[in-house]
This record gives sequence, structure tokens and C-alpha cells, in this order.
Amino acid sequence: MTILECQRLSHSARWYYLPQQPCYFFELDLLPDTTAATVINCLKQHFARHGTPDVVITDNGPQFKSTDFHDFSCNWEFEHVTSSPYYSQSNGKAEATVKIAKKMVRKAKKNGDDLWKCILDWRNTPTVDMASSPTQRLMSRRTRHSLPLSQELLQPKLVDDVADKVKFKRQKAKFYYDKSAKELPELEIGQPVRMKHHTEKNGVMVLVWITSAIALTS
Repeated sequence: MTILECQRLSHSARWYYLPQQPCYFFELDLLPDTTAATVINCLKQHFARHGTPDVVITDNGPQFKSTDFHDFSCNWEFEHVTSSPYYSQSNGKAEATVKIAKKMVRKAKKNGDDLWKCILDWRNTPTVDMASSPTQRLMSRRTRHSLPLSQELLQPKLVDDVADKVKFKRQKAKFYYDKSAKELPELEIGQPVRMKHHTEKNGVMVLVWITSAIALTS
């Protein structure tokens, strides 16, 4: 199954990134605006290059909730899934890739480097615990970049055991996460609880805590 995620890097810049699982190869696009028509046109270009994915995961932005995007998903025959509102941790890999992309954009701008050359080098850098680069996993070959490579290393070669290595990385991450995690006690009916609630105040979304209680439902 091919999964594609689409998300804006920041509200101040119109950079969109699209990582593909399990290759973790991402595309970066600077769009003139973030309307549904512009985003859809950008996605069509990537689909024509890489093929139509089975699933497209996005946030709950207005461009993705529009009728145009719904029609687009039906016409191109992919499942559109949105992440949980106000809970970015539900899509951890996407958030991790956002950090990588933001860091590259900032660093390239600060040092006056060519951003696209930085992305080329990153795509050809082996991923930790994977022994292969995103480019190798997507294209089954390396691409020429700033580091010298022999012609032999540029020949196509299928990367094996990608699924097993991805599973190992996730198990390793879970192991270290569980070290600091703890089991929560069961909630009882009528027990007071507090929950986060996002509400709009003076045109700005703010986070407030509200008190409630556990209710019994049929």
C-alpha cells in the first residue's frame, strides 16, 4: 500500500511537503497560494510522476475539506484520510519529517546554500537503522549528488527487507517511549475529569480546560 501525506510546513510560508511511506522520500513545493485548486494541481503533478497512492493523509485545512478535493479523490480513486484536529502526535512520522524539512529550509536560507542541492544530498543519505537512503528505497538506485560516486554504485539495485527494517525502527522507538510511559488507572462512572477544549476568542483559537465527568452510555 502506498501512503502519501500532505501538510503545510508553516502558516507564514506556502511550503508543502509530501512524504511517501515506507520510503520516507519527501517532495517540497513552494506554492503561490494554498487554495484547493493550487494544491490539487500540485498533487496531480506528483501523481503523474510517482503514481496515484492508495491513501492520502492531510490535516483538516479548508482546501482539503472542500468539495473540489473530495471530487479529486473520487476521480483519481484514492482514499482521503484526515489527521486528528489539534493532535499532531497522532501522525508522528509526518511531524518528524516537517521538522527535517523546516530545518533544511532555515539552514539553506541562513547559509545562502542551494535548498534543492541540500534536499538532493538528504535524499541520498542512508537512514539510521535502514542501511539505505530514501532515494534507494523509492527508485532502487542512487542518484548523483555532491559526494563522488563510482559508476558501479549508480547502477540499479533492489533494496531488500525494507518492511522488516521499518518495523524494527518502530519497535525501537516504542521501546524507548514506553520507558517513560505508565499505565493510567481505569476511569469510573461519575469521576470528575478535565479535558482540553479549543475555542475561538477575539478571532484567535485558544486552549482552555473544562471540567466534566464520566457518564454511562447505552
